[in-house]
Amino acid sequence: GSTEPVAVELERGRNTLRFTRSSDGRPKGFSIREFKLVPWDLHLESPAGYETPTASAKEEEGISSAERDALALALLQSLARLSADGDLRPLPMDLSFTGSKVHLLEAKGSGILAIQAAKGGKTVLVALEDLKPEDHALLARLAARLRPEDTMAHALAGTYLESLGESDLAMSYRKKAGAEAVAQLGEMLGGTD
Repeated sequence: GSTEPVAVELERGRNTLRFTRSSDGRPKGFSIREFKLVPWDLHLESPAGYETPTASAKEEEGISSAERDALALALLQSLARLSADGDLRPLPMDLSFTGSKVHLLEAKGSGILAIQAAKGGKTVLVALEDLKPEDHALLARLAARLRPEDTMAHALAGTYLESLGESDLAMSYRKKAGAEAVAQLGEMLGGTD
């Protein structure tokens, strides 16, 4: 069987974790499926926010797995361009795994985002793929806000919002994007929108 996640406070520098399991005095084998490192302060503020999303939680309504992957890649490219061009601004937002306002500090093409707390300045690295659909939609809206002339950023935000059932807001982003950008994104997603 599996066990519930356990929070372990690590000290600065090198840490050694030792795991043992025994029954009837004899060692037994076990495996560790996942390690997830998060800043302790953020864990204390919102420990439930660090649960690993299940496959079903990662599935956004109305879009397939392939479409979700294509959307995530387009979002990552958009955020990485903003980061590389120095266009990221510290606009506060609420991501699902944080208990306070944060801002996007940096986005790397590898899919790693540097998120910084608005108060206190603590920085955490998070993989875009580990974020929830609503976080992706918020980041897509951030990209559209930072690049108002980027029609593809608006189309992307509209598609994410539509997948979350936010039809009215999605429509406003799609209008800003224009029919050509919406169609181009639709082609990128395999002809479905």
